[in-house]
Amino acid sequence: MDEAKTHAWIFLSVPEQPAPLSDITLMADAIIHAVPTQSEFQQSFRWLQQHGLISRVGKRYSLTPAGIALRESMSSSKILDTWENVFQHFSRDDRNI
Repeated sequence: MDEAKTHAWIFLSVPEQPAPLSDITLMADAIIHAVPTQSEFQQSFRWLQQHGLISRVGKRYSLTPAGIALRESMSSSKILDTWENVFQHFSRDDRNI
């Protein structure tokens, strides 16, 4: 899976309210029936934080207001369609989040 697709997957797994990594892992597994590797988490969390989409409080992660707005703007009735929308957005050359 390429970086943009992984970042989108992890982004969709992070809730609006602070949650531990175990909850995020469960959501990621629910989306595509796979568990992200430690490397996928680390790279995605770093990228998402750099773009202001998620925040970390202690050992918990949540979407920022910008992350919530982006997810809402990309939302579809099917989670895989939402994932594709976010992936396409993250894949754009200009990376204008």
